Amino acid sequence: DRDVVLAAVRSCGGALAYASEAMRADHDVVLEAVRSQSGALRFASEDLRSDADLVLEAALKDGAALEYASQELLADRDLIHRAVQRHGYALKYASADLRADWEIVLSAVAQDGSALKYASEQLRTNLNFIRKAVYANAFALQYACAELRADEDIVTIAAGQNRGALRYAACNFDNSHTRPALNMVCAN
Repeated sequence: DRDVVLAAVRSCGGALAYASEAMRADHDVVLEAVRSQSGALRFASEDLRSDADLVLEAALKDGAALEYASQELLADRDLIHRAVQRHGYALKYASADLRADWEIVLSAVAQDGSALKYASEQLRTNLNFIRKAVYANAFALQYACAELRADEDIVTIAAGQNRGALRYAACNFDNSHTRPALNMVCAN
């Protein structure tokens, strides 16, 4: 009975796992399930895992729900952009093209500095991109390539945003008398 299933998934989204295929393909039932528990998306029919509105609802609640989205939606720029603005780590599930997209990755990093680990290698090794990334979130420094984690300007920007990011620098800059800008940041 549809009303029983609706009541069950409202209480616990995971109850969708025990619903019939017809209920797993029912938009309203699945919507209630993901509103209760975003991971319930895994039990939705394949068609509904390709429904942009439904997947976005789940992803805005918890970016990890994207793990169950269709490949087509993982390449949907608008959907992914909205998801990473709320949960930066959702970048993990984005298509390779979107993990190489400056705007998408910067949005993810601004929300969660560790999201940089899911960015393309091309971005993680790009001086100009990393400069913007650590300015948006100092802790992105942790996932920049080693060469850029040793770059005085990059480390200075990161330390200026949050001194705690210095732990991710590839070199110890604290005692360098040849790096006055960084020494000023470190002295404060």
